[in-house]
Amino acid sequence: MPSKNKYTVLMENNMEKLIRRLPSMNEEVIASASNQTIKTLARLLLKKYRDESDYFLAEGAHMLQEASQAGLLKAIFVLWEDQEARSSILQVIENHPEIPVINCSKSALGKLSSLKSESRLIGLCQKVQFDAKSASRILMLENVQDPGNVGTLIRSAYSFGADCVVLSEGCADGYNPKVLQATQGALFYIPLISKEIHKAISSCKDHDIPVFAAALHHDSIALSKVEHPEKFALLIGNEGQGLTKETIESADYVIHIEMSAFESLNAAIAGSIILYQFQPGL
Repeated sequence: MPSKNKYTVLMENNMEKLIRRLPSMNEEVIASASNQTIKTLARLLLKKYRDESDYFLAEGAHMLQEASQAGLLKAIFVLWEDQEARSSILQVIENHPEIPVINCSKSALGKLSSLKSESRLIGLCQKVQFDAKSASRILMLENVQDPGNVGTLIRSAYSFGADCVVLSEGCADGYNPKVLQATQGALFYIPLISKEIHKAISSCKDHDIPVFAAALHHDSIALSKVEHPEKFALLIGNEGQGLTKETIESADYVIHIEMSAFESLNAAIAGSIILYQFQPGL
């Protein structure tokens, strides 16, 4: 594993110090967008800083409630003058009253928001930790660029019993705000791993996990003919180009979904159908 540079270590240390300080800020009011806590957290709006941290920001009562239920909500930042938003917090922290609630002015909260509309609730959330030893049902995405597709596939992966989702370098960032919304909170329950796709494939083979590539190929097997695998790594490719030739050739099996019309499906739909077919106990 590559060593961390000095800036990454500094970012992690600053974030950990901030996390430890948050409980003492409970019910405090932050008026200025130049507040140091706000400035530190605002860095998480950029992928570069999310990659260097175990944390990210999520917006809206539904997302925060899912994060709270998963035990990954570390703090809530609320528009202090919005009574409706403050009332919704009670439901979010119902089983976790220890979660600090920090009141913010409109300008301070806006500094943490990625949305064009005015935000009222923002949560500091921790990423799901990955246990490689327990992962045997894996979704792997190669260059899936549309945030809606990535989010939908993460949601389907969790819904149909996958253990984790691997994202290649060319994929939309798993913690992109549009991806977050498309997951509907599923990413609070399933780990996301950014990894070079061929290294991920090699790792699966080293652990005797068969690799399935979804592609229209002269050697592909119809999905209905595939026995439900107890463990698998499923490869889904780019919306327009599909999987690369090299990736298809590295798979143990190439499969396709039989259709009565059209030749191909949207990446998220195709991946979801196969994940449904591969789910345990079906």
